[in-house]
Amino acid sequence: NMGQHHSTAMQNDHCGDLLRLCIGVTHGPSPLSDGSKQSEEEYSRRVLWCLDRGYEYVEVDLTPEGMTRGFDERDKDGFARVIE
Repeated sequence: NMGQHHSTAMQNDHCGDLLRLCIGVTHGPSPLSDGSKQSEEEYSRRVLWCLDRGYEYVEVDLTPEGMTRGFDERDKDGFARVIE
């Protein structure tokens, strides 16, 4: 699980101090963006886990369209944020 990976990386000094990304991968629209209470709770759980451990949570749509979106934005999101 992610908690074990994080703990191991911290113990072995494999976590960066400047930027840590936790990337959620989808193929198409995120199932967490359907507006349901369950989706909102899961998204919040992921974001809070990341914040508590010093990560930025980024969801990436790996479809060809998703991988080209957002590069022209000042505050990048998705694949564009990972590449930045």
